[in-house]
Amino acid sequence: IFESGAYVAACEGGFTTFLTLTFTPEQRNKIFSGDATLGSEVSRFLDGIKKLYQRGFTAEIKAKHDDNRQRNITLCNESRKVEGCKGDFHYIWVAECPANEDGEPNPHVHMLLNWSVAPEVFQSWAQRIESIWGNGFANLQRIKQPKAAGSYLIKAVGYAAKGDNAEQGLIRGNRYNIARCSRAPAWEVLAAFDADNMA
Repeated sequence: IFESGAYVAACEGGFTTFLTLTFTPEQRNKIFSGDATLGSEVSRFLDGIKKLYQRGFTAEIKAKHDDNRQRNITLCNESRKVEGCKGDFHYIWVAECPANEDGEPNPHVHMLLNWSVAPEVFQSWAQRIESIWGNGFANLQRIKQPKAAGSYLIKAVGYAAKGDNAEQGLIRGNRYNIARCSRAPAWEVLAAFDADNMA
């Protein structure tokens, strides 16, 4: 995760969107009963949003129109075509399942995407992504510093601080995945040094 975050930051401009996917109680029950897996649901979701990324979509925008003569503001819906992207679809996702306030397991997924849209179509885009998820809420946030986006994911799941799964809960199957295009290429150590005292 560290290496991929650094690679995408250095070579692809960094990740631009932070996404949290949650599950409804019904979907949680399917996961806990073994009728579905968290990984299979995330895989299905990624297939769907990758198609959206490549094909584009039509965004519905609520626009304000101001009639200057009478100072009347009216709201109307406009449609705008958002073109698809031809480049690689970069992502990293990590699952966790900490206990909620009632002590019940609460599975959810944190994801970084190298995909952003214009502010005026953001709401329509977020709604499309949530409908593709279909298992609960999808919370999308713009990342203000794309080149430091890997730290969003590390903080979200606490790997950096804990060094293990600690409070992340039980996950059956994969706990994380990285797009093939987002994986750092093979590298070799040219030098190693102790940086304990660096500020």
